[in-house]
Order: sequence, then C-alpha cells, then structure tokens
Amino acid sequence: MIEAAPAAEAAPPRPGFWASLAQPLLNVDRRAALVIAFATACYVASHFEASGDFYATHLASHFHFGRFQDMASNLYWLASSNVLFGLLPMLLLLVLREPLSEHGFGLGDRRVGFGVAGLFLAVMLPLVAVAAHTSAFRGAYPLDGNAHRDWAHFWLFEALYVGYFAGWEAFHRGFLLFSLRKRIGDIAIFVQAMSFALLHFGKPEPEAWGSFVAGVALGVLAVRARSWWYGFFLHGSVAFFMDLVQSWPYLHHK
Repeated sequence: MIEAAPAAEAAPPRPGFWASLAQPLLNVDRRAALVIAFATACYVASHFEASGDFYATHLASHFHFGRFQDMASNLYWLASSNVLFGLLPMLLLLVLREPLSEHGFGLGDRRVGFGVAGLFLAVMLPLVAVAAHTSAFRGAYPLDGNAHRDWAHFWLFEALYVGYFAGWEAFHRGFLLFSLRKRIGDIAIFVQAMSFALLHFGKPEPEAWGSFVAGVALGVLAVRARSWWYGFFLHGSVAFFMDLVQSWPYLHHK
C-alpha cells in the first residue's frame, strides 16, 4: 500500500500593509521607548511652556517680584526647568517603581566622584578664566544681564542658576543615562550627550561644540561613580565661576 504524501504545511498568514508598518514598534523595549518619549516631551515643554517668553506673554501680568521684576522671566525659566528636568523624571521613576539609587540619585562612589570632579575643576577653571575674556564669551554671561546690577540680583540669579544644573544633571546623567543603559548598554552615554549638546544651541559656538565632549565625560563620570551629583558639582561650579568672572568688573565696587 502506497502512503499518501504528507500535506504541505500552510504558510503563516502575511500581515496586512498597516500591520507590517506597525510591526517595528511592537518589537521595541517599551520602557526605553517610554523614557525617550518622556524626555522628548520635557524638551518640547522646556522650549515653549517653560521659557521666559511664555512667562512674559502669559504670566507676567499676574505676578510681581518687587525689585527683582527685571529678572522675573529668567527666574521663571530656571525654576520651571528644574520641575521639568528634575522633579518630573524623579516622579516617573517612582511611579514605575524604579529605585532612584539605580539612576544615580545616591552618592555612589564618593572617592571616585569627588576625586575626578576635583581633577576636572583644576583643569577647567583656568580655561574658563581665559575663555571668559574672549570675544565669543565676553558679555554672554550671566545669561540675565540684570545680574550685574548689584550683589542681591547676582546672588538670587546664581542660586537658581546653579540649582538649574541639578535638574540638568539629574535628567541627562541620571534619568536618561541610567534608564537607557539598562537596555542599550554604554552607548547610552553618547545618546544623552547628543541630546545634551542640542540644548546648547544659542550658546557661544565653542561651548556648543564642547558640550558633546563634556556630556560624554560627565556620563562616564556618572557611570563610574554611580551618581550624577558629582557632575552637578562640576557643572555648577564651572557655570558659577564663569558668571563671577564676567560680573566682577561690574560688582566689585558695589
């Protein structure tokens, strides 16, 4: 008796056109996609709703800051940026039940953190002192020229300005870096450095070019020290020193 040949297996159904377009999205790491989408939303909101122009157009008539009214739009920008880049990512991590300590919010390795940050400062501060007197940087800092008016204006602006870098470091070298590093490895250092550099558009060109290199260096420091706080110490110190050098000719007689 001759056995019948087995029937050929049916080919799996081919997805329709629209389903085939959506297929790549179904294969991505959903947590990584959420982090990138959230970061994008923060960047867009920072450019529009957290800007000084937004304050001047929609909020200035409702608030008054007395003798500091001339800095109100920039004070709003600095404070709202800290909410977007510092507070909201931290709340998202808590909602997702992600330990903050795994995203650089702890002090990590203090010996490495303070040692490397201190070494970087020893190199950077003399360079900043020189750069502050070049044509590219002269008059560019502080970002609010009213900080030159007197010491009260200067210290109020600097308190919020230096604090602003805590939000930036928490976002780029904390939330973005460590969230993506779990999923794409150390290339996350370069991803966060790229987005960090894009936020420097509008700054002096040498600073914009150097921001990517600085972003990579700060990312490496954060990974090695398991904390973004040392990057904040370094970043905030350099920014404050630049402002102080630029402001000193106006303030030291007041």
